[in-house]
Amino acid sequence: MELVIFFIRELVKDVNTAPSYSLLFDETTIVGVRKQLDLHIRYWSESKQCVVTRYWKSIMLGHATADIISRHILDSLKSDGIDLCKLLQLG
Repeated sequence: MELVIFFIRELVKDVNTAPSYSLLFDETTIVGVRKQLDLHIRYWSESKQCVVTRYWKSIMLGHATADIISRHILDSLKSDGIDLCKLLQLG
């Protein structure tokens, strides 16, 4: 688990140095009626000097209304320390 935390911190640090980022999400139904929300981030990486798209995280949801999805996305951005003001596009 410590390795996961390390890589998330590195991703957040890299994203926060970018001038802006796009957040990509995909909601999928898995076993039964459970929903899985996968989040990816696309941004200019100063360290790699190119645009990168990185997997960020998956969130398990019971139901997936627009309100629930948006709340989970906003909560995740805040809890991981990703600057919401730099969000350029949601798709």
